[in-house]
Amino acid sequence: MSEIRKDYFTKKLVIIPNVKDSGNNNSKFDNKKTTCPLCPGNEHMLNPADLIIVQKDQALIKITDEEVTNRTKNWNVKIVSEKNPIVSNKPNKVFSNEPLYNEPGNGEHYRVIVTPEHNETLGNIDVGQLVNSLSIIQDKIRGLYSQKHISYVILSVNYGSRSGAFTSHLYFDIIAIPKIPPVIEEEAKTFQKEFSEMGVCPMCKIINLEQEENKRIVLSTDNYIAFCPWASSYPYEFWIFPIKHETSFLKLTQKELQDLASIISSTIGGLEKISKDCSYNLIFHMSSEKKSTKQIHWHIEVYPRMQHEDSLGNRTDIYVNNILPEEAAKILSKHSTEVWAKQVGIDI
Repeated sequence: MSEIRKDYFTKKLVIIPNVKDSGNNNSKFDNKKTTCPLCPGNEHMLNPADLIIVQKDQALIKITDEEVTNRTKNWNVKIVSEKNPIVSNKPNKVFSNEPLYNEPGNGEHYRVIVTPEHNETLGNIDVGQLVNSLSIIQDKIRGLYSQKHISYVILSVNYGSRSGAFTSHLYFDIIAIPKIPPVIEEEAKTFQKEFSEMGVCPMCKIINLEQEENKRIVLSTDNYIAFCPWASSYPYEFWIFPIKHETSFLKLTQKELQDLASIISSTIGGLEKISKDCSYNLIFHMSSEKKSTKQIHWHIEVYPRMQHEDSLGNRTDIYVNNILPEEAAKILSKHSTEVWAKQVGIDI
């Protein structure tokens, strides 16, 4: 069984997966298409798909592998439960007290295979394909929040050999856990305090400030703004925020998903132009759909993983960033705008 352990003194949490699964074959990065379990033709290497988008009669429909005789091969997007999950869906009720606190690591772990094509990235994928993925992700997360033991759902992308990914085939991780991550707790606490005292969302204030200064903006659309944060921990780190105040990714309309997919693809595409061996971690910071007091202005944070990284941050939580965020934003903006213009068919 998986377990969640808490640091002696801080709020840091550590998930320790089932020891029997710790030697899983997904731990080593493999760029070969022939051995990639996410590629069409290798369906036997995965669990049956939990949710699939397929094209039928010029329309996209959602099915599961249980609805067909054999594993679905002509798929557009699909979600599968992870064979070696970091959390366990088997009941476990073992708890211990401080200072050696631990609790059951009960939850669900799924992978969203964004495209059948092995070499597509968030920077070159068709925007409509990414919209399909985001739509099916919304459906899956809604279902996970209906389960009693789930308090929070983590949505992330690890891409590249230095990101923790096991393959270069593009996928999202969906990890449902019984705890709210400390970083979300802290953001929600700040939001609640400032909103009760000032009546204004602190994250909305930051968006307004970044728009006024216009020094760190990477790209903006009708609904979203991407910028390098003032105290960026990593070179070319950037965040994507809804411009208007929103707490839930699950409530986005199809039009908003289209706009979100466009800005994600454009900014990651810009990042790919900067780094030939592009590695990054992309994570959604979202409100818990169950805890009304744990609300934040939802957003996406992208952490590029360059060849030579500062190791001080992992030890002290004080980071060394050798690229000024304002300069990083200028370079990233140039490349991201080029990718965006190509998407919409504009010559610049």
